[in-house]
Amino acid sequence: MIYILLSILCSTCILVVFKLGERIGAKTRHIIVVGYPVSALAAAIIFSVSPADMISPWFIPAVIEGIAFYTVFRFMAISAETSGISITSIASKMSVVIPIAIGILLLGETVNSLIVLGIICGLVAIWLTVGRRVNVAGWHWPLLVFIGGGLIDSSFKLLQVNGLSEAQFPAFLTTVFTLATLVSLLHHFTYQERAINRRSIMAGLVLGAANLASTYFLMMALAIPSLDSIFVYSLNNFGTVVLAVFIALLVFREYIDNKGWAGLLLAVFSISLLYFGYLK
Repeated sequence: MIYILLSILCSTCILVVFKLGERIGAKTRHIIVVGYPVSALAAAIIFSVSPADMISPWFIPAVIEGIAFYTVFRFMAISAETSGISITSIASKMSVVIPIAIGILLLGETVNSLIVLGIICGLVAIWLTVGRRVNVAGWHWPLLVFIGGGLIDSSFKLLQVNGLSEAQFPAFLTTVFTLATLVSLLHHFTYQERAINRRSIMAGLVLGAANLASTYFLMMALAIPSLDSIFVYSLNNFGTVVLAVFIALLVFREYIDNKGWAGLLLAVFSISLLYFGYLK
């Protein structure tokens, strides 16, 4: 359970970095460009991963994963610009239904009535909390965020089921973030505005550390035999929504209407249902 809590904390930290970035004059694209090499370097140093370790049977899946990481980030950025932050947030969070469906249909995981009710309440809570003033222009971008985010999350468990061991996590993640770095840099140099200011660098350092930690802790949680992926993904996703909203209220003094409060309370209720459903 501690790995899920740590993943929630780090995932929320990522959202906070982007929120603060807007306020201090850092550019989102620049933060991401700095963040990925920080993640790759941190993984290589912390876990003592050498280039030779990265050449493994999981090299090709890790390469695909790394490209997908940056691509979905860009989808999210474009979606936020064209369709608004609210609908993009919904698409990102609602994508949890994809790993849940895969867990049930492909992995044969079972759910009881409490877990099913918890998942339904959590999805409704997301809509109530972040679904206000939704603009659906450019609907295909949120759809790509939904599909891409869901498939990336699902791939972690599918790779583990097909033989990716806990001992291979460090080399796998280092490869993923290294490829994401290369793709982000290639894309960055297609822009004329390439200079990265100090504030973007500082935000990128924090983002890189949080991104690595959230992914690693999520994979560690999924590797626990007693925890079904359905429970891990649901609790991680809904927990991040609750913590992010509380930080928005307490730190950023954001306004929340009655519908938002209802969504927040429902999200807390859904987490309780998931927890007791897991103990059942």
